[in-house]
Amino acid sequence: METTWANQAYKYLEDYVDIQDHDREFLAEDIRYSSEGHVPLPSNPRAWGSVVRKAKRDGVIVATGYAEVTNKKAHATPATLWAKAPKKPGDEEAYRRGYADGVQQMIDHVNNFGE
Repeated sequence: METTWANQAYKYLEDYVDIQDHDREFLAEDIRYSSEGHVPLPSNPRAWGSVVRKAKRDGVIVATGYAEVTNKKAHATPATLWAKAPKKPGDEEAYRRGYADGVQQMIDHVNNFGE
């Protein structure tokens, strides 16, 4: 089986998430930055987006809110915060509440933009 960049990146994301605590949130850019030297650079850094979306679909990670990115070229745009998916029954509600709080933070950020 051929190992594609996407397969390598997905495996790295799984390993990254496995060592995370449930309380530790991260941005996709955190995974991208930490992968340097471990995963070859993709032809476009945005390629990580499809890897992250697959991890969400597969139940590896869950969205918990939003935070501003640190990449200066992105001008502090809000991006999804992620966390390791809950493994215990009942954890899902805590993540949903965190996600709703994150959505409200993003709305507040947009409403206060330029103030």
